[in-house]
Amino acid sequence: MPRNPLWTADDAQITLANTSFKFPDGQLRWGYSTTTSYEYETSLSGSFTAGETIDFILVDLKVGSTYNFLATGDYQVSLAIYDMDGYLLQFTDGDDIGIPDRYPQDSILQFKPDYTGTYKIDIYYANLKTTGDYIIVGSEDVFGDFKNTRVVDSKALTAINHVMLLNLDSTKGSAYISDVLEKVRSGTWTDAQATKYIIDSADATTTVANLSYQFFTGKTPLNSGMQYLVSPTGGNSNNLNSAYYQNFNIENRYINFAVNLGINGEGKTKFAADYGSLTLAEATKKAYATIFGAAPTDAKVSVLLSGGRDLYFESYGHDGLSGLGTKAAMVGWLLAEAAKSDIGIYARASNDHLMASTTSLQNSVDLVGVYGKADYIYGGA
Repeated sequence: MPRNPLWTADDAQITLANTSFKFPDGQLRWGYSTTTSYEYETSLSGSFTAGETIDFILVDLKVGSTYNFLATGDYQVSLAIYDMDGYLLQFTDGDDIGIPDRYPQDSILQFKPDYTGTYKIDIYYANLKTTGDYIIVGSEDVFGDFKNTRVVDSKALTAINHVMLLNLDSTKGSAYISDVLEKVRSGTWTDAQATKYIIDSADATTTVANLSYQFFTGKTPLNSGMQYLVSPTGGNSNNLNSAYYQNFNIENRYINFAVNLGINGEGKTKFAADYGSLTLAEATKKAYATIFGAAPTDAKVSVLLSGGRDLYFESYGHDGLSGLGTKAAMVGWLLAEAAKSDIGIYARASNDHLMASTTSLQNSVDLVGVYGKADYIYGGA
């Protein structure tokens, strides 16, 4: 919501000079709601002491969400919201709610922010300067649809959270969830179509981590590891949903991840022991057999490494055509091709694993040992 056009720069300076504006009287902090009409809620109690006429309260708001704030007090209260520069954005008088006031008198402020950030709400008695108590409660409706997505659409949300590791607490998660749920609610997708979309979406994020860890360590990561590697809210600024990876195509995501894991990460010791003495062609044949289920012919290996692809792998490995980093890059590329085409024992076992994960967490799993089947093997010709 834009600044009030009648609020001048002089007004903003007066607001900025207000002691309560400079030293807010508290902060509204959001928690999950169990109601069916909005996702988050908050509340704060306070009081005006002798000589006070107004309190300012900090609140963090997200663009795209719709907020409602209700204040009640010993006397009729009013609410207003300001940006951090002291400009008024929206206000409501205590008697502007359109229904007869009852004790304690109340005021309702509805607001849609233009940007994500911190704002300041002020509360004051509308017609009387005196001491007294008040309470402010707030609700956040993430999609503006009067539904608590966490409750109403819990099945789809569980699938998205477990498979994609996205939730409403991140901008990317909120946008992804909104898109999926809108298609399900409108009837554009069935539940089965939504599930397939979620699993396919994981190729560029969750499956990168799962297949890479399966190859280099023999198991998918623990839940804590997956949160760190994939989730926007997992504490890792370079997670697979981060800006760091946004310009990587899917092949380079797998290559980058594999090189880091196979050379510097948990898989380096085993990878060095198993692949260190092999030529790039020998390593390619061995990795292909592991990922797809059957060893390729020498002719196929030659095709796989042709056209400068071996040099491309070396540009990631930086250690020569027979270097371990180059071989790790080759592994990443093979994993990407398997995931994109949904062929081979790794990719198809991974799809089964993700399907199981839509209803319950399935982490630290040997994909091939638990989900591999003989008919998932892809021929090596």
